Amino acid sequence: MKKILGSLSTVAVLISFGFVGGTVGEAVAVGSLTSNADISFSQDTTITPPINPTDPTSPVTPNPTDPHQPGIGGPLSLDYVSNFHFGTEVIQTADATYYAQLDQVQNSLSTLISVPNYA
Repeated sequence: MKKILGSLSTVAVLISFGFVGGTVGEAVAVGSLTSNADISFSQDTTITPPINPTDPTSPVTPNPTDPHQPGIGGPLSLDYVSNFHFGTEVIQTADATYYAQLDQVQNSLSTLISVPNYA
């Protein structure tokens, strides 16, 4: 029993010396530097050609017999807007819904194809 008490008191004394007379370390002072940076952005004005709305991998061109305005360039742009053709309708006295005809565009083979109206 004396050996255990002696060992415990020795450990306690050594631990207290560690807290009282232990090694002291200091944090290194950190410096600061200032840097300058610059960047310039330019607007992308590239006009994206229209694509087939039912097959986005297939480019199309507007129908040459139904002129369209060209698309507008920029990050938020309209590439193509359909011309809406409703044909001739009889005037009705009640509410009525009139549907536009499908748009006609040329595919890569210069064949006119019908696609939904789109913008």
